[in-house]
Formats: sequence, C-alpha cells, structure tokens
Amino acid sequence: GHLRSTIIGNSLAEIYKKLGYKTIKINYLGDWGTQFGKLIVGYNHFVNDNEMAKNPIQHMLELYVKANAEEYEQEARDWFKKLEQGDKEAIKLWKKFKELSLKEFDKLYKLLGIKFDVISGESFYNNLMSDTIKELKKKKLLEESEKAMIVNLEKYNLGVCLIQKSDQASLYATRDVTAAIDRHKKYKFSRMIYEVGAEQKLHFQQIFKVLSLLGYKWAENCVHVDHGLYLDKDGKKFATRKGKTIFME
Repeated sequence: GHLRSTIIGNSLAEIYKKLGYKTIKINYLGDWGTQFGKLIVGYNHFVNDNEMAKNPIQHMLELYVKANAEEYEQEARDWFKKLEQGDKEAIKLWKKFKELSLKEFDKLYKLLGIKFDVISGESFYNNLMSDTIKELKKKKLLEESEKAMIVNLEKYNLGVCLIQKSDQASLYATRDVTAAIDRHKKYKFSRMIYEVGAEQKLHFQQIFKVLSLLGYKWAENCVHVDHGLYLDKDGKKFATRKGKTIFME
C-alpha cells in the first residue's frame, strides 16, 4: 500500500529539484494512534519472542490482526490513552515497535534507492497538539458534538472534522493541522505536497480548510497528490488489520 506514495513522492521531489527548487523529502510515519494500543494488547497477550527476533514485521502484523478482535477494543483504547499520557510501559513498547519497524523499512528504501531528508512521525506532535486546540478555541472554530470536539465544515460541503475524541484522545486531523503549522514555521515552504492515497481526499480538504479558517494564507499552497490502490485478485483492497497484505520485499 505504501509503495506508490514512496515512489511518486520521491519522483516529484526529484523533478522539482531538477527545476531548481530546494526540496525537502519528509518520511512522515504513522507512528501514533489507536493501532499502537492494539499492537500493545497483541504483544501482551500473544507475543512469541523468537518470532519477534526473527521476523519482526511479520510477527507484529500477526499480533495486530489478533488484537483487532472486538473483545480487545476497549483495552486497546485504554493503552493508547496511556501512551498519550506518557505511561512508561506503553512508551517502552512503542519505542521497541518503532525501532524494529524502521530497521526493516530502511532495507526496503535502500533497495528502492530512496533517501529522505527528514524522518518524522505523528508522535512528534503529541505535545504540540494542545496549542492547536487552544488556537481553534480562540478562533471559535471548535464545537462539542456527542462529547467529542469538532470543526463544523458543513457549509463548505466538507462534513465535520473530528479534532478530539470523547475520551480526549487526538486524531489524524489534530496531528495533521499541528504538523502543517510546524512545517511552515520551520521551512517557510512555497508549496507543501502530500503524497497520500485517494481515500484520504476528504481528510485533506478538511485539513486545508481548517488551516485557512485559522487565518493561514499559505494553506492554499498545500496540495494533496493522490493515487489509487493496488487490489487483490478478488478486486478488493488489501486490509492490514485482517492480515491481508503482501510484503514488498
């Protein structure tokens, strides 16, 4: 699933570089979110240390698939909440999963001949999100809906953008708005290109709209370059959480 964004994103960066732009390639990792709660639950219940040492990515996938059972749903949410609150045990496991993954990813990037200027992840923005929420409140953009906090974008035909869950946990949108603000401060970009699958189209339209409503003029220089999906033989998409995936190597 990530092969396309890696190859297209890299190609775009190389083309812009050739055109004389200074380009910064960021590998932005999905290293935060409820899926880590699930992985911790899977690890606590089912880990096999030998497998973990031998085939870390495959084994983590197995643990993740097992933990996706409905009976572990609440336990996974609780673990992610602990992670957001800086619980030592949760952080230790999260670091372990991340380091093992990065080691494996690097092998593939070498194979593809792709180098990144910056490796960053959603976790980096965990402590900056409260500023975003304050800013949204100050601009009177936040509303409460079913105990969750949202930005209502109905009048722009963009639905509602969920900013904070009812249990105070953050979401992709919270992190993406925060990341965009931070990147503009750091890089003063003339254009920021997100190479992400087409199923995230609405998500990015919402993000760019929220940034614009916050008064950031540069929001119009944010672009989502999307791509379609590789489908399985049955014409359906691959689903990691069901264990339906093909390993790139």
